[in-house]
Amino acid sequence: MPEVDHEHGQRDGGERCDRGHHADQQQFQGAGERGQRDAEARGEAVAAGDRGSEYVVWHGIIAELELELELELELELDGRLTNVELAQRVGLTTGPCLRRVQRLEADGVIRGCRAVIDPASVGRSFEVLLDLSLEAQDAETVERFESALAAAEEVRELRRLFGSPDYFVRVAVAELPAYESFLSRRVMTIPRIKNVTSHFTMKTVKPGP
Repeated sequence: MPEVDHEHGQRDGGERCDRGHHADQQQFQGAGERGQRDAEARGEAVAAGDRGSEYVVWHGIIAELELELELELELELDGRLTNVELAQRVGLTTGPCLRRVQRLEADGVIRGCRAVIDPASVGRSFEVLLDLSLEAQDAETVERFESALAAAEEVRELRRLFGSPDYFVRVAVAELPAYESFLSRRVMTIPRIKNVTSHFTMKTVKPGP
């Protein structure tokens, strides 16, 4: 797959069509830095009045986005891939592949890499899902509750929901007695909790990340 370079400098001896360039940038507003680079590339083609060049630019943009998506999916499946292995899978040489990965990291698309640990080896094999509601939704009550639960190492996931219940909580501990202790000492001691419903898993059909 050919490499497409979107970076460009100011053209010598030519004038940029500000009106056309501004209109193109508006179409890509809010798309992030990658969208802004694409808008600038298309703006140059339109300003030049060359529809053939505009088609080539659009084709290159689509090819580049498809390539970046392929990189993201490969790394999501196996974050331990070396740059050489990744380049081979997506059909690039190592230099362009590394530059694209670094750009995805700089843009915040790739947020990091982590190891997937067997829960039993760290005493987290017993998972419980909680539905939890508060007596009130004032700022003090909400902030106190969220701070207390977010600080608990047993809490693997905490989500505030629309509607009822108010929160979804995923807890991971070693065994049932450890959960009973966590619920009694860490959850029910938080002021203004209205009700808690615990759900125990029968079978994990598809594990979460």
